[in-house]
Amino acid sequence: KKGAKFGAAGAAGFKKGAKAGKKGAAAVGGAKGVKKGFAAGKVAGKKGGAVGAKAVAKKAFAKAGKGIGRAGRGLGQLLALRFAKFGANVVIMDIEESLVKKTKDFIEKEFACVVKTYVCDITDSEMVMKTAQQIGKEVGFVSILVNNAGVLYGKSILELSDKNIMNTFNVNAISNFWTIRAFLPNMLIKNKGHIVTVASICGKTGFVQMTDYCASKHAVIGLNESLNYELLKHDNNQIKTTIVLPTFFNTTLINGVKPSSVIKIFDANRVADLTIDAILTDQPMIIIPSYLHFYFLLKDILPNEISNRIFQIIGGFHVMNEFKGNK
Repeated sequence: KKGAKFGAAGAAGFKKGAKAGKKGAAAVGGAKGVKKGFAAGKVAGKKGGAVGAKAVAKKAFAKAGKGIGRAGRGLGQLLALRFAKFGANVVIMDIEESLVKKTKDFIEKEFACVVKTYVCDITDSEMVMKTAQQIGKEVGFVSILVNNAGVLYGKSILELSDKNIMNTFNVNAISNFWTIRAFLPNMLIKNKGHIVTVASICGKTGFVQMTDYCASKHAVIGLNESLNYELLKHDNNQIKTTIVLPTFFNTTLINGVKPSSVIKIFDANRVADLTIDAILTDQPMIIIPSYLHFYFLLKDILPNEISNRIFQIIGGFHVMNEFKGNK
């Protein structure tokens, strides 16, 4: 419409100029008007297409279940609320029954959608498989799987216990294998679905007092990329993957993390909104905040001495100094 408006203005200018006897000038003015109208129409068309794509995707949200691992609190809870807002049937798996009940009660009070909760230890492969089968019988096809469970101890490599290390990998990384293996087969049968992995910028860099956490998030990034390639081997694959790499954001997981001029503490609601947008628009990866793309690019090409110095300047050595642990 905007393009047509500019085009019409250009045509009107041409006619007016012709009547005034200034045909040459009018021709130039008319041509400029048409050109301006075409350009504006092109821009408006692109914007309209993007908005339209989001609108279609939002409508599709209501057609099948969405499974969210660990949605009793934090980002998982915020994502569950947003799925419910779009009218989706929400399925929550969490080991803490009291927390998922609170989330379920709140969603059912605010939104008209089906909410099912399942107490499940996602580090137990057999329990995950049995829970997935139960979900299939009671809810049906899960079209979007969100893996967002996480644990952080904030200890140096020598302070970590064996149990700390194993639990970090079991919760942050290995559990993703169990949930994907449980829900992917039905996605392959229907040739549709979306697997969303909430990782961290710690999967692209290291941090002091986070050896176990960073290693687990690196593992998750490798899992997601390899899974994407495996899916692409299938003819006409329609199963999408999205990995979310946020900086630290304000949940109990990072209680006491010290921000710097570059390493900011993001609002969890903002992270949830950007994650939903990434799902709606089929983005394979998002880094939050986006300017960290440049840091990771430089980190990979600069000499180690310079990269180390930059890491020190941005506060990477001290970000965990006041960490209080999970509450």
